[in-house]
Amino acid sequence: MTATHPADLPQKDFRIQFDQVTNLSPGFISWLKSMTAPTLEQRLSSANAALNALDESHLQNISTLAAGKPADSKIHLTKNGEVLKIPIPPVFQLSWSSVFLAFPRFIAKNFLHLFGTIVSGCLLLCGFIAWNYFTLWWTITWLQSPFPFNFVGIAFSLPLWHASYSLLYPWLLMLWLLFLRIRLRIDSQKITLTYELFGFKFAHPRPSPRENISNLVYIPMHMLKGFKDNFTEVAELNIWAGVKRYQLRLHTTEAELEWLAHELSDWLGIPITRE
Repeated sequence: MTATHPADLPQKDFRIQFDQVTNLSPGFISWLKSMTAPTLEQRLSSANAALNALDESHLQNISTLAAGKPADSKIHLTKNGEVLKIPIPPVFQLSWSSVFLAFPRFIAKNFLHLFGTIVSGCLLLCGFIAWNYFTLWWTITWLQSPFPFNFVGIAFSLPLWHASYSLLYPWLLMLWLLFLRIRLRIDSQKITLTYELFGFKFAHPRPSPRENISNLVYIPMHMLKGFKDNFTEVAELNIWAGVKRYQLRLHTTEAELEWLAHELSDWLGIPITRE
């Protein structure tokens, strides 16, 4: 297919880079890369699996994914032979310089609207604090009561705490969706998916060895059940390492996920499975 001896072709991470010297379809190239992966865990598990991956409809679905970075994307993917990084910025970003420059002009143009918003927010905050203070006082009072009246009082306190949680959850969800920063990093040792919010960082799921990465699954737009049984339309990109799933979904568009799927497939040498 290349008319070149494999020893004369470039290599990256022990993989032969033959896609630049062939005229094969992207799907067939991904299939060949999966067949010639340097580790057994990254190869197709059986002849039947290889035949299924080679199915014409499967390859056609893969080749229809967008391979280029969308023009308006704010995701700055970086990669080399050793590491691939995908930082996904939050929806809402502020720099101190932009705040100081824009804030006086914003106040002048939107004073009445801003004043009403601040007053409404303060009233809601005061109501929330008063409600939780009452709930806490009610619970402590009944805890100090003799048995079995304390258990009866605590039982009546549960709906109050549930109401407090219902009032707080939308605000926490809004902060999560607006300010959450996501970072995916894959190097020669492991894969890590990190979430960052106001300086606090946590990895979910826990990092896995890179050699455990076995599947790259792209799910196009579909309906997903969300907050208060509301359905939203989302696309997903899942990287499977053993039984752990590293999911990219938040703060991304369908076009961005298709582009990231191609980049990950090319760098990892794993074909894209579309569900």
